[in-house]
Amino acid sequence: MQSLGGNVSLAAHPAAIESHAASKPATPRWRSAARLLLTAALALLTSTQLHAADRGVHLVQASIPMPDGVQLAATLYMPADLRADERVPALLEYLPYRKDDDEPDYATHAYFARHGYVGVRVDIRGFGNSGGTPPTREYSAQEQEDGERVIAWLANQS
Repeated sequence: MQSLGGNVSLAAHPAAIESHAASKPATPRWRSAARLLLTAALALLTSTQLHAADRGVHLVQASIPMPDGVQLAATLYMPADLRADERVPALLEYLPYRKDDDEPDYATHAYFARHGYVGVRVDIRGFGNSGGTPPTREYSAQEQEDGERVIAWLANQS
């Protein structure tokens, strides 16, 4: 009920409320946020066509050794013009979702490689192309120790 002042009130008829609601369904906030994020990502990807600062992308498949002999599979998205004596920051994605199964991630890591970073995707122990047995639970001590060793390996690359 809406008050118009004084003793007069105006009540909306339930049928009018239902027909208005049916004509314009509410969009969940997450869906609106997802659309906005997708629109921004597409705009970024289409606006970042090759330009003078573009360094190109060089993909490298690597194995990262663990102390127990297990090899963790890594894909490095490197700037194509990276000199042997040049060091650049690395952005690590350490995941159990099989790094090679997700092609949309190529665009993300390639974007950063073209702008002077090394994008690194690593399969955790026992998943994807990495050796060993999967951990018994998420964020296990073994998984965390392996992650620390991956970071140390990256820091020691020249």
